[in-house]
Amino acid sequence: MSKRGQNTLYRRLPKFIRSVIGEPTTGAEIGVWRGKTSLALLRAFPQMTLLMVDRWQEYECGSHGPIARQARMQEKVDEAMNQAIVSTRFAEDRRVVMVSNSHKTSEFIRDDSLDFVFIDGDHCYGAVLSDIADWTNKVRLGGLVCGHDYPAKYFGERGVKRAVDEYTTRWKYELKVEEDTEIWWFLKQ
Repeated sequence: MSKRGQNTLYRRLPKFIRSVIGEPTTGAEIGVWRGKTSLALLRAFPQMTLLMVDRWQEYECGSHGPIARQARMQEKVDEAMNQAIVSTRFAEDRRVVMVSNSHKTSEFIRDDSLDFVFIDGDHCYGAVLSDIADWTNKVRLGGLVCGHDYPAKYFGERGVKRAVDEYTTRWKYELKVEEDTEIWWFLKQ
């Protein structure tokens, strides 16, 4: 996604969430990187507590785009984590930074306790499928399960799109996609 497209995501995601579920009080972002999405969410929803989950470690998933190339150097990963922490410091009383694998982290979160989850972490097929399965359980009935990069050039066909399509088909969720922001979503039933 282009830099302009990313800026569109940061502006539009809070409006999108508000239009679908109203004013959330609890949410989780899986895959925080530099914290720009967390910053936008925390600014837009001043009553919300946000779980910011990222392992902030190098990873390999084949060669699937510029993030993977950039993330090969742990120094860059550490810079990203520090930027996320610093940029959301204004909301440190209502953000929970969790430096951990998303699957392991989900085990400590109560089922049906979140208004929404935004999944934008490891874009490998297996990781995306696991994140959707793990974190859908944490969202309340009627809550929002959503993520990013559904039709994206670098990620979609091999990882995100395949995992999202498989999960929603298997569990009979009505999948919707916001083409202009590459957000995929469904409401938990």
